[in-house]
Order: sequence, then C-alpha cells, then structure tokens
Amino acid sequence: MTVMRYLFTLLVMALYFQPAAAQKLFSAGTVLADYFVFGKEIKLLPAKKAMSPLTAGTNYLVTHNEINQKIQEGYFIKKSGVTVPADNLCLTVAEAKAWLTLDESQLPASGRMPVWQQLVPTAQCTGTTKKVINGVCETAQQVWTRSEWDATNHWYRCYYVYRWSDGSQTAEAYVINGAGCV
Repeated sequence: MTVMRYLFTLLVMALYFQPAAAQKLFSAGTVLADYFVFGKEIKLLPAKKAMSPLTAGTNYLVTHNEINQKIQEGYFIKKSGVTVPADNLCLTVAEAKAWLTLDESQLPASGRMPVWQQLVPTAQCTGTTKKVINGVCETAQQVWTRSEWDATNHWYRCYYVYRWSDGSQTAEAYVINGAGCV
C-alpha cells in the first residue's frame, strides 16, 4: 500500500508541474483510489468509508458500488428487472438512464459521465410504509393482527403491522375504533 501512495504522489506532482491543459484533469475535483484531488489539494479518504453527495461535495464521478449503496438506502429507486454491478466502475449516462428513475434532463448531453449533482432522483423510497426490497421500492401491506375490547371506554383497539414481500414487518401498532375492527 505504501508503494501505491508513493506512486500516486509522484503522479500528482508530475501533473502539478505540467502545463495548464494537463492540470485540467484535476480542476473539477477527482477521486482516485483512496484520495480526493481538488485543484492543488489532495486528501486521503477515511478507510472503508464510501463517499456520498453529502460527505465530499457533488462534483465527482459515481461508482456502481455507490449507486448500489444509495439504492439500498432508498435515495435512488432502481427500475424493475435491473441489476447494478457491484464494482468500482463509474456510472455512465446510458447506465443511469437504464437503471435509475432520474430527472434525465439533469444528465450531461455531451457524452461526459455524470457527477453526483446531475443524478437527481424523481422519487425516493421513504416513509413508514416504504422499503427497498431487492433494490426495488415496495409499499407494505397493512395486516390486522388482533383486537381488544376496552370495557371502560367502550371502544376497540385494532392492532396491525405493515408487512413487505420479504416477510419483514413493522412493530405492532393500533388504532382506536368504536365500531369494531376489520
């Protein structure tokens, strides 16, 4: 690992002393291996911590692994029947359009790969009844589990859970109903 850092440092130093055209490679902010290069500043990234739009700015290329992470978090919604590879290759515009529900007008038209700020989801998988299952946003089904009669207040407590297709469910909750439970 030390050899890699040494070689990387030599590469950056060589590019730093090149004419301005060669330096443009790093002018917008670039991620290389475990380093974030922005202009003349180089920062070592924390070990095993994936960068996200919130941790390092938004002007860098996005890997397939980062897309998978954001799909699992519900930030992106994957299109049906799609498998995003688990690798560190950068996402292309064609892949973004084919795999994710995005505002496609924000994607670059020049053939350049998209950066984080251009990946604008049209919907997210959030809320108590939403959950990402196998990369797809699902809405849970409400399942009534039991009822209790409250003789003092003369109402029913109707208990339910929200259940998803993978068998997972929320904690039991209840509503009060004077007419009885479904």
